[in-house]
Amino acid sequence: MDIAQREQAEIFLKNVDMFLKEKGFCLLAVKARSINVNTPPRQIFDMVRKKLEKQVDIIDSRILDPFERDHCMFVCRKR
Repeated sequence: MDIAQREQAEIFLKNVDMFLKEKGFCLLAVKARSINVNTPPRQIFDMVRKKLEKQVDIIDSRILDPFERDHCMFVCRKR
């Protein structure tokens, strides 16, 4: 999922819950500046990771600098 909304993680988790089958894989592209322009991106990524870990297993995450500034890609699997 790739959206520029303040509640990116929450929208993603709702979609995972509704549309993805058990053990399915999913990707989330987090745009830190869409969540909060005043908080450092790495801090945003840590906050998103904690939200995601409550519902999905995080397989990998990569900060996309220098290709996409202030973005992080999470690869997850539904439990």
